[in-house]
Amino acid sequence: MHQDLNLQYFYFFPDRWYWYQQAKNQLMKNLEDDRNYNEAKNIILFIGDGMGITTVTTARILRGQKKGQNGEENELAFDKFEYVALAKVRLIQFPFGKNNRICH
Repeated sequence: MHQDLNLQYFYFFPDRWYWYQQAKNQLMKNLEDDRNYNEAKNIILFIGDGMGITTVTTARILRGQKKGQNGEENELAFDKFEYVALAKVRLIQFPFGKNNRICH
């Protein structure tokens, strides 16, 4: 077992009320924030290629555990972005070469 691994988060099993309180606290924090209604002059487009939900969740938990936390309550920098979108892109590959024809 790794020497730096803190085992305290293995024994902490929060119930649904813990997560309810976490969500409620975050909602109240968001409601207290002042909105910026100024018109944007520039935008920054952050494209995380290969960063699916599983990869991002794993990174979030690992970073939290390295801080000695449970891991799931940790936030990555882009979790705090005001606007976020998720796009799925699928590549369709056929199991035959370019010279083969599709016959119907």
